[in-house]
Amino acid sequence: MVLVTFLYDGDCGFCHRSGILLQRLAPGLILRPANLRHHAVFRSGGVDYLGHHAIAQALFVDGRNLPLRGAGRILGLRIFDPAAAFLYRQVAKRRRGLSKLIGAPVCAVPEG
Repeated sequence: MVLVTFLYDGDCGFCHRSGILLQRLAPGLILRPANLRHHAVFRSGGVDYLGHHAIAQALFVDGRNLPLRGAGRILGLRIFDPAAAFLYRQVAKRRRGLSKLIGAPVCAVPEG
């Protein structure tokens, strides 16, 4: 059995809450806080996936149902890379404000 681990910025309330939501969608994930500043990391079998690829791979490999696994597969397609990467960067830039918005501990990383 291959361990599947999702690493997120442990200093970011938004990242933590997002990781918990992802774990509900992909219940076999091992969720771990880490000292990350730029990208979430999905680690499986010695391979790391970063950013939106991390989310896509987590859903594809461990989504709790077929539609979630399908969504992960689609999100991971190269044709969606520009849009998915852009969206991921925009959310990452604003995670401090998003933390405040959802009432989570404020991200230690400055916005921008």
